Amino acid sequence: QAVVGERNWLTLRHIVYLLQFTRHYSVRALQRLSTLYLYRKAHMPKGQYIRKPPRPVIERLLARIIVLPNGCWIWTGCLDKDGYGNIQVGKSPRQVHIVSYEHFVGPVPTGLQLDHLCRTRSCANFEHLEPVTCQVNVLRGEGLAAINSRKTHCPQSHEYNEENTIINNGRRVCRECNRTAARE
Repeated sequence: QAVVGERNWLTLRHIVYLLQFTRHYSVRALQRLSTLYLYRKAHMPKGQYIRKPPRPVIERLLARIIVLPNGCWIWTGCLDKDGYGNIQVGKSPRQVHIVSYEHFVGPVPTGLQLDHLCRTRSCANFEHLEPVTCQVNVLRGEGLAAINSRKTHCPQSHEYNEENTIINNGRRVCRECNRTAARE
């Protein structure tokens, strides 16, 4: 059901913004100009407009999703700089995969992050999301820390194991390579 409001479609503020570079208009002249540009329907009283009620967030979310054969729900709306989908909830933007998870599953547990099991950042399918710790999420990713943690051998092909590995300031160092470097 439409809501009738007590506002003009084009207000004085809009007119002032449009004419901000023409300084020869007085405030009264701008008020007269605003009445000329008002949008009114013939059946509505003067100065009122029809405002549509806002659509529910989940309805807006599902309207902008494409389902791929692999099951991913690809968000076709706004993406942030990292490739995650954004949707307006109230007055602030939220990430689409979090909104989807909270709607279909429930709130994200405290201290956990949602990890995309499909590795597609714009996917909003709640079945492709798993709450994990920050460390697990980083190590599952494609960043430098994840790449280095998956290495099993040093550059000289020595295996990283308990006997051949030194942890120095959080970094793995090969004992064999370290001995060789110390000799030279």
